[in-house]
Amino acid sequence: MKQKSKFNNNFIEKRYKTIFENSPSGIIFFDSKGIIIEANQTGLDIFGVTKEQFIGFDLLNSLKDEKLKEAIKISLSSGKAYYKNLYNSVLAKKEIYLEVFFKAIRDEKNNITFVVASLDDQTMEYKAMEKLKKSKEDWKSIIENMFSLFAETDKDGFIVKVSNSVCEISGYERDELVGNHISKFWMDTAEALKTRIEFLKDPKPTHNQNIYFKCKNGTKILVNFSAKPKFDENGDYIGSYNFGEDITEVFNSRAKIDYMATHDALTSLPNRFMLSSILEHSINEAKRVKERFAVVFLDLDNFKNINDNFGHQEGDRVLIEMANRLKKNLRNNDFVCRFGGDEFVILLEHIKTTEAISSIIEKLNKIFLTIFETDTYAHYLKCSMGIAIYPDDASTPEQLLKKSDIAMYESKKKGKNRYTFYSHELGHKVEKDLHIERLLRKAVEKNEFEIYYQPQISLHDDKIIGVEALIRWNSPELGFVSPVEFIPIAEKTHLIIPIGSWVLKTACKQVKKWQDEKKCKGNLSVNISGTQLNHDDLSVLLQNTLEESGLEARFLDLEITESVLMNNAENWEKLFDNIKNMGINISIDDFGTGYSSLSYLRQFPADELKIDKSFIDDIPNKKDACVIVNTIIALAKSLGYKTVAEGVETIEQKEYLKENGCDNIQGYYYSKPLCVSDMEKYFNDCFMKLKS
Repeated sequence: MKQKSKFNNNFIEKRYKTIFENSPSGIIFFDSKGIIIEANQTGLDIFGVTKEQFIGFDLLNSLKDEKLKEAIKISLSSGKAYYKNLYNSVLAKKEIYLEVFFKAIRDEKNNITFVVASLDDQTMEYKAMEKLKKSKEDWKSIIENMFSLFAETDKDGFIVKVSNSVCEISGYERDELVGNHISKFWMDTAEALKTRIEFLKDPKPTHNQNIYFKCKNGTKILVNFSAKPKFDENGDYIGSYNFGEDITEVFNSRAKIDYMATHDALTSLPNRFMLSSILEHSINEAKRVKERFAVVFLDLDNFKNINDNFGHQEGDRVLIEMANRLKKNLRNNDFVCRFGGDEFVILLEHIKTTEAISSIIEKLNKIFLTIFETDTYAHYLKCSMGIAIYPDDASTPEQLLKKSDIAMYESKKKGKNRYTFYSHELGHKVEKDLHIERLLRKAVEKNEFEIYYQPQISLHDDKIIGVEALIRWNSPELGFVSPVEFIPIAEKTHLIIPIGSWVLKTACKQVKKWQDEKKCKGNLSVNISGTQLNHDDLSVLLQNTLEESGLEARFLDLEITESVLMNNAENWEKLFDNIKNMGINISIDDFGTGYSSLSYLRQFPADELKIDKSFIDDIPNKKDACVIVNTIIALAKSLGYKTVAEGVETIEQKEYLKENGCDNIQGYYYSKPLCVSDMEKYFNDCFMKLKS
């Protein structure tokens, strides 16, 4: 029972503390000597002071207002007192019209221990009433010509007086307003009207309210008004003074701002800010009726080409047309928003099966069968879509968007122009990639990488003509991680910049060391990604690396894949000129897989073509592979390039390449990639064979 009592006491104490802190009236406590010991925030705000200034303030000895001082003395002697007057604040140095009730708190011996004062700041009402009471003769003129809207009502809510501004704004004559119940001109429900009429009769300080006022011509205006109860000399309620301001324009401006904040300026579709609210609503509704819905993340394929080739204004025209087509081809209860750029999110409500979703998606795909025409151009568009279903895949707006986005990117990876449903397997793959990314960042910090070297052999004399540097990562947590797994993640996250820099510097120093030791006289081949090519400091990095390592530029080959080269080669023209001016060689890697423009290739400053392993695998047994390899070798010779065949594993492949004019090869037939110590043994073995 004691524990329960203690709990109840704590609960009551917390409750009263909450009431004290949030009371609309100011509350202060002072002791038996008139020293302030506590005050709530409203009390501090009334006096315009901080708590530090107020606590400890000596009321009796500091006050100049004799009436207030007398009321305090009465409360300290008899227990109760009342004060209502204009008070000059000593601390805040301002005039306040206060209404104060004093109540003394006594101890068990009936001695007064402290006094509670409840304060209401009636300064604004006082000033308004003072203006109204200045002269009975001017009363009517003041009311009729005051700038703000004003109406006086009797105790039953019937209009007694109105200002000219009410007549002007409403279109009513004064006689049409006076004598009528004020609610006649309010546009509200019966229940709300009842509440508002009670609001007029409330003798306590009131908050402002907004209400629509019906004008004579049928239009409506929004009025913000407050009511001040009116009492007679006996304290009986006899009516109210109602003050108001026309806030219609302000409200409409805010509504316009709200619309702009929640809608896309270009397409007028809801934006991603509003999407979150709509998804929350859909989730709550789907929970209630136990239904499913789908979120479709749509991204236009290769839209960047329109902006780049035709300008952003043309791109905007296409996006507007896209938005219009989506709206026309969705069901009435579906929803579409522009998520940003060329991304749209579609919400498909009341979905029972994935087949139903596929049916709607197929219908959306028909949008792209028709050419997108603007005033000046015609465009052929496709899109990639990803779909997540509530509650199967996710139960929050954030997760639904994330998973539909993941599915959309999977569509992009599969070749674009398709749609993909999110799956747990796809989610696990993404989680795995994120985990690899986190570990990859640590690997960069802790230098967990190692460089392996694969020898490149001349088919003319079977001698080593160089090595290719290949990065390897043996993660303490994951073990050996294939470059096929971590290199794309490194490129996507730009971690390839520090990793690539480390590979270049380390490999150059190592090959220079082997050259000095007479172990290797050949070249070093290093792979360069598109991300590295886009980095501003690549030229500086190459120059500094050559100077620091001492390796001559003619011994360094930069390998750039054909697909990377063809995607953005025109933007790298100056960079390639700088590289060639340094004396560095350039090789086109994985040649034959990237659909090069032969006219551009003829002008490109390359030195070597590397034939992709996928073609080498099928020679000499498959005729089409042989034709492709022979064509690449012939093309290279006509352009003055050397050729290197990758992935050579058999004597038959080697002999075929030699017979058909290939210059160099690398692959498991000669050696797999080797660590530094094994590579040095390989050099020694080759040297011993030459001696013998």
